[in-house]
Amino acid sequence: VAVTDPYRHSAHSGAPLAWSRPANAVAPVPRRPFASRMTVVGRPSANLIASFVQDFFRKSGLRDGQKEIIDRILQNQDVIGLLPTGGGKSLTYQLCGLLRGGMTIYVSPLKSLLQDQRERLVDCGVDLAVEISSALTLSEKSIASQQLALGGVRFLLVSPERFLIEQFRMDLSQFRAQWGEVSQVVIDECHCVS
Repeated sequence: VAVTDPYRHSAHSGAPLAWSRPANAVAPVPRRPFASRMTVVGRPSANLIASFVQDFFRKSGLRDGQKEIIDRILQNQDVIGLLPTGGGKSLTYQLCGLLRGGMTIYVSPLKSLLQDQRERLVDCGVDLAVEISSALTLSEKSIASQQLALGGVRFLLVSPERFLIEQFRMDLSQFRAQWGEVSQVVIDECHCVS
């Protein structure tokens, strides 16, 4: 999460105020195209990753298996993340989605998971998360599509059948042409996808 103006002067005292990364709603939203994929050469340090986990998600540290998944994602390698239920799989892709340029597409066949993932991201201060599912009204879907067209999406949460809709595929192509790469595609509950 890039904060373009992390120190803003207070209207009352004139003193600069520092804003934490997750609470950066006061900063203007940067809309920059990501022309290429950004990858890490070598494994990122455990301390650096732990500091990002604390800053972004207010967690004290990583659980077993998370660091290895994060390392592979940041090095642009394919990953199958197998962790127990509640083991923190979501944190791995969310952190990497924040650290890498471009958009993350999260695919789940369960509407409740899509809603839950979006709510978690918003709770962490990530307001550039958009859900498109059958749970939304037509006007809500239209607003989500407009956000995608304007490049105001870092996390796009969709169901698998959304890819069968030609307009959605065209919207993704337009996003990529205008705003840059899709940095990662995450498929959750893949045993439900046929």
